[in-house]
Amino acid sequence: MKTLFSLMVAALISFSSSAFAITEQEGAALAECTVLLTALSAGDDFKQIVLHAQEDAANFIMSEGKDAKSAQLKKAFDLVRSSNPNLKVSDLELAQAILDL
Repeated sequence: MKTLFSLMVAALISFSSSAFAITEQEGAALAECTVLLTALSAGDDFKQIVLHAQEDAANFIMSEGKDAKSAQLKKAFDLVRSSNPNLKVSDLELAQAILDL
């Protein structure tokens, strides 16, 4: 677990320090690392909010972002983004990261 955490931190640092535009795949990986790191370091409230948003995240992804975000998914997005203000990923990338937890 410690090695996984170290790899995620390294990936997050390398992505966030890059001055170049990141690809969609890198953006998705960045979102996933950020959500995982935040979940590992956050309290139970964060984990519950994000985990309860997984089904809504799946629906949002299946609609390719065309369906309106549920209140639960919006709350999870807001929580992740407020915990990581420098995170620059799309709603779809963030939804995928939440679903992958």
